[in-house]
Amino acid sequence: MGIAGAADYIAKPEVAFSQDNLGKQFWIAMYNRGFEGWSVYRMFDGAITFNLPADTGNPIPTRFTYPVNEQTLNETNYDAASAAIGGDTQTTRIF
Repeated sequence: MGIAGAADYIAKPEVAFSQDNLGKQFWIAMYNRGFEGWSVYRMFDGAITFNLPADTGNPIPTRFTYPVNEQTLNETNYDAASAAIGGDTQTTRIF
């Protein structure tokens, strides 16, 4: 036995399981927690689609870059770490 109409409800496109729907709901749940919301976006590997009010042409960052003092005070290790992850850019994937 099941709940009457449950199958019809689950079959609706706006309810059907997808990584995008699950990610959006998780992101909305983290609305008042900015860093956690950003982490949810990164955890879903950018699969969450958003309708942004204005396209700035800038991608959503996926990581923080190394601070400037690391680049100047620890250049050898900074270069090694940066090369190991594919570059020190805000769009370098970390997961």
